Amino acid sequence: AYLGHGIRFTLGPMEPMENMCAERIWRITPVTVDDNSLRPNDSSLMLLQENAFGSQDCFTSGICVQNEDCESGFCRRDNTCGPAPDGVLRTRFQPAANLVTGIGPTSFQSPALFTSMALVQAPTEVHDLIQLQALPRDESPQPFTGRGLYANYILLFPRNTGTCSHDAIGNPTQCPGWTEERMRTVKDVLIRFDIVHATVQHDPAALRQPIE
Repeated sequence: AYLGHGIRFTLGPMEPMENMCAERIWRITPVTVDDNSLRPNDSSLMLLQENAFGSQDCFTSGICVQNEDCESGFCRRDNTCGPAPDGVLRTRFQPAANLVTGIGPTSFQSPALFTSMALVQAPTEVHDLIQLQALPRDESPQPFTGRGLYANYILLFPRNTGTCSHDAIGNPTQCPGWTEERMRTVKDVLIRFDIVHATVQHDPAALRQPIE
């Protein structure tokens, strides 16, 4: 089924985060940049994150016999713990129902490749990167809170088949949602990731830092 317009992107370790590790998502805030000064009545977006995600390794040294003996999951041949081979520890999340209790489906289902959540855009007075960066941090969690930051994503503009109103020269003004006509006015999308992380030095005070 056609769900709408999607933008695929991947997040991985980058230079501003080279001294971080154990990065986890706290909040995600998008804002659309376009030719229309009025947002649709329903301007929310959907973000899909692949159910295989990770964060940079905060490995600790130690003696090991097998990979399971190391926090990083990597035991060197000299029986000492080392960082994960590519520096990123990954996990795969597969939502499932408890089939033992009798609650839920009666047969196994294939695990979903992605998990989705609805994103509410930044306030209407936010129009550019500087304004998005300056937003006060919202301390309330979201459904993705706690998931690893590094993963494959799809940002989805949900399909809407409604009708827009128009100005005197025919440009769409107010639209019920992300209709095909309204999508043609979108020029860019900015996304702010607020994260929780630990430093490589294992600073016990976790920091929250926005990533644009």
